[in-house]
Amino acid sequence: MKPEQQSTPFLKYYNASRASSTMPISNESSKTSNQEDHQQIREKLSSTRHPMTFYVRLKSSGELTREAIHALLFNPHLNSLDDIHKIASETQIPACYVIAKLLKLNSPLVDIAPWYKKVPSITALKAYIHDHDSRYAKHTRNPESLDDWRRSLQQVQMDITAHLSYHLLKSGIRSAYNIWRGFCIQKGIAHTTKVAMTKVPSLWLLEQALKSHDEAKAQIVLAVWEWDENVIAVPQKTTRRRLIMDIIKTLSSQTLEDPKYPTIAVTVLRLNREILDADDLATCIRLIKQNSQGCDTGQQTRNTIAFLERVIERISDVRLPDQSRFGCRVTASPG
Repeated sequence: MKPEQQSTPFLKYYNASRASSTMPISNESSKTSNQEDHQQIREKLSSTRHPMTFYVRLKSSGELTREAIHALLFNPHLNSLDDIHKIASETQIPACYVIAKLLKLNSPLVDIAPWYKKVPSITALKAYIHDHDSRYAKHTRNPESLDDWRRSLQQVQMDITAHLSYHLLKSGIRSAYNIWRGFCIQKGIAHTTKVAMTKVPSLWLLEQALKSHDEAKAQIVLAVWEWDENVIAVPQKTTRRRLIMDIIKTLSSQTLEDPKYPTIAVTVLRLNREILDADDLATCIRLIKQNSQGCDTGQQTRNTIAFLERVIERISDVRLPDQSRFGCRVTASPG
């Protein structure tokens, strides 16, 4: 399966009105304005066992909206490469979404590479972000323009993630990290813009680093966290809990090499403690303390550990077997 040959695309589809005119789909307003109906339709399209039947029906009736295309594309029952190619080529959906779908199917690099060529280059993306940042103030004054700005923000993040995904498969997690870092250190752009543009890529990189066995795993996890502490504020509570537990385990395993790792681990735990129950908190604290024996973590970290232990005691009857608190008894709460 190969997409039609074309040169590296310009960033035309970042303009919402331009995208509407190039995609053979009807205007969103032609459908019912009832949000519950929209949600039911999305759920139906994303779960039907016959996604191509619905695709053909909606396309022939002129009711194929962007929401419908995305719901059908990421339907778990759509697993034929030919069907994916048909939807992608007929709707001109950006290649980054096709890559995301192929990754879900664990497709080999040879199937992803042709679509990767259709993703805007890193240089083009950086140029767009620079232009995007310079026009931000004007967008915020115009609600309609702001909506287009937000749409383009999502698109850029997906394109950056496509680059990271491809290079992870091709060269490993460090290669993906280096590309991500290149966007983070881009000069001449406001920090808030760079954080916003890398929100989705940062979460993706964090999750991939936590799964990897690379020696640089902990360093990458730490770098992503220090770049954006809100990166794990995902809406799904179960996903966020898993991320927090994995981050604590990863950072705690490095405590003998650098005392900053348990300090950051404790900070992650403190800022996200409402997601964890008493048993989770106890497990994390025990892990941090066990791996920090003989490590000078600093008074503030010890204070935070003591504070979290008291939190556990307040929300349940659970008490840690070892109440030594790094060999000293601390009563002050963290600042």
